[in-house]
Amino acid sequence: MQQPGGYNLGAFFKIGQRLTAGINYRSKILMKVDGGYATFNVPETLSSYFPPNNTFTAELPMPANLTLGVGLKVSDKLLLAFDLQHVRWSEYNELVFDFKENTAVLEDSYNPRNFENTMIYRFGAEYGLLASLKLRAGIYYDETPIPKDYLTPETPGTNKIGISGGFSWALNNHLSLDASLLHVSGETRDDGYAPLEFYGRYESSAWIPGVGLSWSF
Repeated sequence: MQQPGGYNLGAFFKIGQRLTAGINYRSKILMKVDGGYATFNVPETLSSYFPPNNTFTAELPMPANLTLGVGLKVSDKLLLAFDLQHVRWSEYNELVFDFKENTAVLEDSYNPRNFENTMIYRFGAEYGLLASLKLRAGIYYDETPIPKDYLTPETPGTNKIGISGGFSWALNNHLSLDASLLHVSGETRDDGYAPLEFYGRYESSAWIPGVGLSWSF
C-alpha cells in the first residue's frame, strides 16, 4: 500500500485572560493499493474466468479537515470548550477495483459512493474539583456523509451522538492518571444501496473506555 504524505497547519490565539481560540487544517491523503492480490472463491465451472495470481489497483481518499475551536475559562475551576469540524467527504466519489487481468465475467469493479461534506459539533467542560483532580464531560454530534440510497454494510454511516465523561488525577508532581468513557449512539436508519438494490435497517451503539498514564519531566 502506498500512502503519499499530507500536512497539518494550525494556529493558536490567546484573545484575553480567559478566552482562547484555535484553527487547524489537515490535508487530504490519498491511500493507494498498487498490485494487491485478488483471490476469488468460485465454483469450478467458473474458475477459468478468474485468473490465478491476479492483482488489482484501488484508491481511497482520506478527506481534508478544517477545525475551529474556542475555549473559555469561566472561573479558576471551570473551563468550557466548543469546536466545529468541517470534513471534506465529497472527495470520496467512487470505489474502483482495477484488475490487471479482465475476462468476460471478471470486469473492473465500479462502486459509486457520492459522499457529501459534513460537520461535527463538539462541546466539553473541565472542572477542577480538587487541586489534583479534574473532571471532564463532553458531547458531540457527527453528521453522516452518506446520502440516501448509497448506504452499504461496509460503512453503515448514520448521524451519531457521542457523550463522554472522565477525569485526570495527579498522583504526584510527575505522574497522572487519565480515564474516560464514551458512549456513541447512531440514529436508526432505514436505507440501502440503490445500485445493488440492497436495503435494510441500520442501528449502531458503542461503549468506548480509555485509560492512560502520563509522566511529566
